[in-house]
Amino acid sequence: MSSKAKAVAISTAKKAIYSFPVLGWLLKDAVKGGPTALLWFIFNIIAVWLIAIAYFGLPALIVPALVAVPVIFVVLILLTMGK
Repeated sequence: MSSKAKAVAISTAKKAIYSFPVLGWLLKDAVKGGPTALLWFIFNIIAVWLIAIAYFGLPALIVPALVAVPVIFVVLILLTMGK
């Protein structure tokens, strides 16, 4: 894949992600916004998670941990491979 094709693929992926109504707007502001935009994005994600825990209880607390397991597993594999 050439560098131009990679750039087009990345641009298309960004457009697709930014087109989601609320999450896309938050991500776009976090990436392209001012110096405090990233902090507000993190605050909003944590606030939504805490509200989900208050509303749904234990499943909202456990699901992010279960999702993080394969991610951490891949990171550990990549670290041991030296990449």
